[in-house]
Amino acid sequence: MQHVHLKRFDMASPGFHEETQVDSFLESSEGIVVVLDGKGRVLRLSSGAEKSLGYEKEELSGSSVVIMVPPDRRDWMTAVTKRAREDGVVQDIFMHWRTKDGRRLISKSSMKSVVNYQGEIVGIIISESPGGAKHPKKEEGMTPDQAMDLLNSSEIANVVTDLSGNIQLFNSGAEEITGFKSSNIRGTSISRLFRNREFLGEITANALRDGKVEDCEASITDYSDEKKKVSISISVIRNPSGAAARLSYVMVDITKRKEMERELELRAEKLRLINELATRIRSGRSLSEIHTSAVEGLSRLVQFDTMTLAVTIQTDIGLKISSIAGKHPDWLREQMLLSMDAGPIARAVKQGKPVTYTPIEIEELLDEALPEDQFSVGLVIPLFVGERFLGLLNLTSSAEEAFGPPELDVLIPVADHMALAIENARLVNALMENINIQTILMETGTALRSIMDLNEIYETAVARSQELISSDIGALYIFDPSAHGRLELVSSRGDVSIDLPRYIESSEDGIMGRFAFSNGPPLENDIANIDYSAEWERKSLRCMLLSKLVAIKGEIGVLMLARKEKTREYTSYELELLNLYSNHLSPSIENARLFEEAKGKESSAKEALESERRTREALDFVIDMFAHDSQNLIQGILGYLQLVSQENLDYATREYIEKAIRRLRADSYLVSGTALIFKNISLGRRGCGQKELTAAVRDAIRRYYQIYPEVEILADRLSNVSEEEVDHLLSVLFFHLIRFITKVSSTKRIEIDVTPDEPSDRPRIDLRIKIDAASGEMMRDLDEDEESRSMSTKLLDSFVVRLLGDIYGASIRTEDRGKDGGKAEKELICTIVFDLE
Repeated sequence: MQHVHLKRFDMASPGFHEETQVDSFLESSEGIVVVLDGKGRVLRLSSGAEKSLGYEKEELSGSSVVIMVPPDRRDWMTAVTKRAREDGVVQDIFMHWRTKDGRRLISKSSMKSVVNYQGEIVGIIISESPGGAKHPKKEEGMTPDQAMDLLNSSEIANVVTDLSGNIQLFNSGAEEITGFKSSNIRGTSISRLFRNREFLGEITANALRDGKVEDCEASITDYSDEKKKVSISISVIRNPSGAAARLSYVMVDITKRKEMERELELRAEKLRLINELATRIRSGRSLSEIHTSAVEGLSRLVQFDTMTLAVTIQTDIGLKISSIAGKHPDWLREQMLLSMDAGPIARAVKQGKPVTYTPIEIEELLDEALPEDQFSVGLVIPLFVGERFLGLLNLTSSAEEAFGPPELDVLIPVADHMALAIENARLVNALMENINIQTILMETGTALRSIMDLNEIYETAVARSQELISSDIGALYIFDPSAHGRLELVSSRGDVSIDLPRYIESSEDGIMGRFAFSNGPPLENDIANIDYSAEWERKSLRCMLLSKLVAIKGEIGVLMLARKEKTREYTSYELELLNLYSNHLSPSIENARLFEEAKGKESSAKEALESERRTREALDFVIDMFAHDSQNLIQGILGYLQLVSQENLDYATREYIEKAIRRLRADSYLVSGTALIFKNISLGRRGCGQKELTAAVRDAIRRYYQIYPEVEILADRLSNVSEEEVDHLLSVLFFHLIRFITKVSSTKRIEIDVTPDEPSDRPRIDLRIKIDAASGEMMRDLDEDEESRSMSTKLLDSFVVRLLGDIYGASIRTEDRGKDGGKAEKELICTIVFDLE
């Protein structure tokens, strides 16, 4: 055990010859240094601690150190302080401080216990580990007299006597308990305070014999000659030679101690409720779920009438509320632009801490009167993740004293958890949206490249653009080759009430004309107030998104998307998506044009092949980009979940997080596998013999078991094959198929046989799965007609089945055999036969 003795009172290793050196060290230290007594109460703060945490030593002196710790770390603080007392020193811990304004500050720190000459623990020093202030050169340590002076400044009741019982020190804490002034009682006998002097003599004798007496109850007489119950601890102060020199009496008012214990019990219960509430909040997957969990939990802890959760986004014109949950006042609504010049929201965001407000402040901000008796007081809590502002939590109450310090102690940590939950939900939603967009782009690229008819590709281009970006109307204008400087409408889709012009001339001064012929802005969110907009644009549209189609030979045309409501403005992200879509739409249109021209021209075939190559390059670029973005998002969420898993979590929460981590790792491989599928699709078919089939199935099983070890796959007849023999495209397709089967059937056991008992001249594979009747109906949907499968292009698994047929000539047949009289459980046999003839 390593303890810091009063003889060498060090906070990183310095010694102190005089009391002034202690003050000098604390004043000069730029790090966070907190000196506690033996009960964990604050004695001193360094200037660095005051500056970093915002407290002043006067307001914390004598208070428990847990006040300086966030509620969710107070149990941890109690445990690590106990460890410091038992082990003497605890190094390299990450202290979570709670600043005066409610923020969380984390520092790498160490704890050391301070002992007196008897080896008794009388305090703990918490000091910041890295860097810090210059320490004075180590000299002789602090003397017992200097240690007494240090205790004299404490608010903890302490009386020091000589061995005859004459009072030598009577600190401010003792003055508060007894009512006596130090100047009037010093020099008198300590028996003046005690009613039962025999008891005093007994415990004093025991202290001299044993070195200390702890927590014994006694009755003392205060200044008004009234009886007061106290708990007394006595310790012997020895001189450097080891001889007893003084006696120290530490007194605690039993009534106040019970009140403090009750208060600590209430705080512990409140902390437990906050932790349970935080767990429910962090499991929310949407803004409404997070808000609902918070309202249900906080209603038991805080009195309020309404609670509104608002998420903001940064736009070109300022900070705007993008989404809102809960009952909200008229002055706080969705799509509202927040003023950062004045008002409670502006103050909360700028100061980074909660702000209370009254109805009068809102009336002054809005310059209009609010309905009477709407609320008496409101509270705005800004939601931050790191330095990034996410949104705000707004509460109102009819009680004027509703949001005091006790309520803020609950609301601030809950708001922190809500901010983390919102960020987590945003990352998950962004990942899923990115995967959906990636799938649409991949399917679109494949569909467009296989279309050689110009009219069909025009219609498909507009339809798929509206699937990618939700719009009321979509239109494709192509430069008319027969009339130079004119755009012709070749395809439109959406609201039929909007009358689009057939031709747009180069001389026309509308938004479309300016963009197509003069490189005007591609994104317009306020058409009605644009001076140069055309009459048909102002009449029917409010928001417009434009993208040019450019090929090797020059500009092809303009793709337009539009919305009728101004509240649904387009974003720069949607413009980027449309441009990416146009990048591989352009060569597809040019490819179709070349094939049309090549019907009678042999030389045009080479240009068509070159266009096909460019189309593949563009598609590969899009696939790689979105696969890379998806992987980054997955890794970001994985890192966040792994950070959360290091916290002190209950079993159910930790199991949930571990399952989420495993699923994200599986999704990481599925994203890369999906990209491989689409990058290897060609217009021709591939051959597949029994040997290639065996190698691909074996590789798919190996990869699947690495991700889903709980699924048992029996494939005894598979022979060993080398890595070079594997058709990776076929392997990935089988991986997706096995995943779909296990997902639908919830089975934990699959039997795979690539060498059937009945001889056949065609490669085939049999899969046997135990499955219930309802899942069997879903599986049989795989071998329905082509028309029903083509209706679900967004379902990746049915798309994989279609690829097996299109590329390898595979057909899938399912057969179920009933068990126990054909009731609930069945054995499903899924047979895949390959035939390229």
